[in-house]
Parts: sequence; C-alpha cells; structure tokens
Amino acid sequence: MLVAHERTSMKTMQDILNLFKEYEIDWTAAAAIATFMAVFVALLPICQEKKKQRNMAASLRGQILIKLFLLRHSLKKLAAAKYMGKSKFSDEDLNAIRSLEILTSNSTVLDPQEQSLLIATVGHLIQLSALMQSDETHKVPQEASFILDILSPLVDTLDLKRVHSNRNAGIMKRFLKLLGKKKAGA
Repeated sequence: MLVAHERTSMKTMQDILNLFKEYEIDWTAAAAIATFMAVFVALLPICQEKKKQRNMAASLRGQILIKLFLLRHSLKKLAAAKYMGKSKFSDEDLNAIRSLEILTSNSTVLDPQEQSLLIATVGHLIQLSALMQSDETHKVPQEASFILDILSPLVDTLDLKRVHSNRNAGIMKRFLKLLGKKKAGA
C-alpha cells in the first residue's frame, strides 16, 4: 500500500513538473506567491489569538455590565439617602461586587480606558461597603453619588464597545428579517 502511495505521489510530482515546463512558469511570481503563503500561514495564529482576545473582551464587557446594572439601583437609593444608620449592601449586591473584583483580574483584555474606569469603580465600591460598616456612615450618600458619576461613563463605554464588537448581531438581524419575510409570504 505504501509503495502504491509513493508511486502516486511521484506521478503527481512528475505531472506538476511537466506543467511547469509546458506553461513556462514565471519563477519570480511563483516565489512571490510562496512567500505570501508562508507569511499568511505565519500570521494566522496571531490573527486567531487577536480574535480570541476580542471575543474574551466582549464576553467580559457583558458580564461586567450585568453586575453594574444590578448595583446601579442600590447605589441610587444610597445616594438619595440623607442619613444612613448601620446599613449594608444586600447579599445580591455583595455578590455582584465580589464578582466585579474577580472580573477585574481579567480586565487586561479591555481597552486601557475601560480598565481604569473599572478598577476605579470597583475600588470605590469596596470603599463604600467598608464605609457602610464603619462609624462614618454619613459619607455613604456622597460616595454612592461619586460611584454613580464614575459608573455612567464606564457603562456607556462598555456598552458601546460590546455592541460594536458583536459582528454577528448584523448577520443575525438579517437572518431573522429573512425568516420574517418567509413567514409572511408562506
């Protein structure tokens, strides 16, 4: 079986050489094409890694936005309060803050602006939860208001990047539109 395979590949190579002789191949062009293909093959893993990072960043943006939307309501309540007793975040809010802390460790795939806004927001959320447990609860509304001020540009930036990075959304919309037309025509 191996011998038959070798004969077939030798015949194929002979056929290729005969084609080169018959059509007078420009070896400069062939070398240029071979070089291009080698560069393409070398760059392929780099492009795949970039795509993987973009996908990770898009996923991370979505996860962060979900946690921030969960916290936004509680922060608005805290910012509107005049005096705070010994209050604390709900368990759901604390879990969202812990999740944001964990997600911050993966923030290297985000843009520098997104990363710095996220780190500042998480730092102030941790500080706010500590203030709520301290004797300085009168500072809680001011800190919550400050976090809300940071939160708006962060949410806007993350949401804008998330929408633009989701290239499949346009394809999916067109597909659903096409399905809608078929249903109407059926």
